[in-house]
Amino acid sequence: MRIRALVAMVLTLLALLSATGHAAAQLTAASAPAASASAKPVVEEAPDSPRVSVRRYQNLCARAAYAEAAAYLDLSGVDAKRGPELARRLDVVLRHRLLVDPEMLSGLSEGRAEAKVPAGVEELGRIPDSKGRKVAVRLVHRSPASPDDDGRWVFSRQTVMHIDDWYDEVDAQWIHARLPSVLQRTGPKSLLYWQWLAIPFLALLAGLLGRGAGWVTGKVVRRMVRHVRWGATASDSLHGPARMAWALLFFYLLLPYLYLDLRASAVMARLVSALAYLCFFWALVRTVGVFGDAISKAAWAEGRSSAASVATLVVRFGKVAAVFIAIMVALTQLGYPVTSVIAGLGIGGIGLALAAQKTVENLFGSVSIVVDRPFVVGDWVQVEGIEGTVETIGLRSTRIRTLERTLMIYPNGKLADLRIEAFGTREKVRFHTMVALHKETPPDVAAKAVDLARDAMLAHPKALADGVRAWVRAIGDSSIDLELAVYVDTTSVMEFGPMRHELLLAVLRAVRDAGARLAVPARELREDGREAALLGGSTGIPKAGSDDKQA
Repeated sequence: MRIRALVAMVLTLLALLSATGHAAAQLTAASAPAASASAKPVVEEAPDSPRVSVRRYQNLCARAAYAEAAAYLDLSGVDAKRGPELARRLDVVLRHRLLVDPEMLSGLSEGRAEAKVPAGVEELGRIPDSKGRKVAVRLVHRSPASPDDDGRWVFSRQTVMHIDDWYDEVDAQWIHARLPSVLQRTGPKSLLYWQWLAIPFLALLAGLLGRGAGWVTGKVVRRMVRHVRWGATASDSLHGPARMAWALLFFYLLLPYLYLDLRASAVMARLVSALAYLCFFWALVRTVGVFGDAISKAAWAEGRSSAASVATLVVRFGKVAAVFIAIMVALTQLGYPVTSVIAGLGIGGIGLALAAQKTVENLFGSVSIVVDRPFVVGDWVQVEGIEGTVETIGLRSTRIRTLERTLMIYPNGKLADLRIEAFGTREKVRFHTMVALHKETPPDVAAKAVDLARDAMLAHPKALADGVRAWVRAIGDSSIDLELAVYVDTTSVMEFGPMRHELLLAVLRAVRDAGARLAVPARELREDGREAALLGGSTGIPKAGSDDKQA
């Protein structure tokens, strides 16, 4: 597990590093006047322009072709045999002490006309020497030496004379002097090949150090918060982000040993910054989860069954918002135009809202269900004639487990508009039944049956004295109808089933003990010659064929 975690960290570093090409392309040299943002590159460029000359020189140095790169140096004042070495040293100096972007240089043969430099001279910037004096790095135009020579811009004689002095001030000179030239070639994202090989080992070392520091930090924090409620849970949930934060800190402290140049340093700084923000939002997401659990399990929420549903919904929204903000911030640190992305999302959001209006409707339906609280998870409900237990209330749908153990899934947008009968909010359950006595039952026998039925219902251990109803409801065509009702002390539908069974048997025994008997359905003859049973006119049971004419 530890090895996989370290490998994952290395892969994350490399993946984000590969995403920083856009950021590196946007870097400019603040110390170089030629790299000013106000300078607009010329679309058409001459083959003997400063832009083409510097670009060719950098490309040759990137391939370690220093003998050919020496042709872009004015070697009139030095030994020509040192040309390749001076070209290599100047490349090291420029990468570490002065960032030059060829695309910001002039594309004309005569260069850019500036008041502070004479004609035929272009200044790239200034670099301090060993005495602290800032010496200009300049290009001069060299006329064609032969008909086959197109001419080019070369680094001036004064610049070449200061190369050794500048090179001695570069910290990484001993590496460039000892490593093979193939490892000193420039690879992707302005990093040398030996730096690409060193980064995985540096990341692994930082990961190991971060794991150890995170373990120590976790022990200390757990000891400090051992008396705080939810302290241990919060400490455990933040263990991963803490290890990543320590690893990033060690990786940042080890970066100087890579001896990165200016462009690569800016790229790595953006990478570490993006990872630091991701680490922060990772910790924020974990904190939101712990906060939601603490709310749903707090003492004040124990008597509120909807607290868990509200906390779950809030935690989900919080995590989604944190992830979205983390992605935007990370992209900003890597140099991507997030404002353009957000503007594009705003324009495309209209079309997305039209295409996903059902999803948005369900999302707001879930908010309505959580806010109005018609039911909560675990309640017994009836929706469109289907009864069951609410299992989950999600962002898109609500799931109800029926008596047949099937799962009914209702979109929240539709469910919020339906008529919902929630049984979970009841503090007691009403038992109600109609009893049809024979029409010839004497009044005193009917009264005795009512009294015995009332006593039988109240004799049940769960029956409540308040709200009991027992009386003669109506006299029908073929029966005397009794209405019996009582409240029982339960809120569970499953528990009420056996209670109703016991109450109905008690009522039947009371009718028998009173000497009464139940009504026998009368018969009526309809015009079509068929017979239909008729239990009584006011029992609440519809008569069969009541719309037909009676014979």
